[in-house]
Amino acid sequence: MRRPITSPWSDEQIATLKVLLKAGATPLRAAAALGRSMVSVKAKARLLGSPFPSARRNTKVRKANLAASDTLPGNKAAPDLSPRRNDQEREAT
Repeated sequence: MRRPITSPWSDEQIATLKVLLKAGATPLRAAAALGRSMVSVKAKARLLGSPFPSARRNTKVRKANLAASDTLPGNKAAPDLSPRRNDQEREAT
């Protein structure tokens, strides 16, 4: 089986990838921004010594950042959109 022909990474693409890594972009978003496959973007990040964090870690960080931004002064609380169990609970709010 032949290896697919790939174009070499330019210095500009490498710089963009480093910026995206620092900004916390996902491999999918970085691949779209660079016009490359997700596999090649992940491999290049690993070669640069800055691999993308796992999806599980990204979720934890995103939730922590969201929780921290909710506790900042001046942020409005999100409305409660949870379904009510009965009419008494609706009247109570």
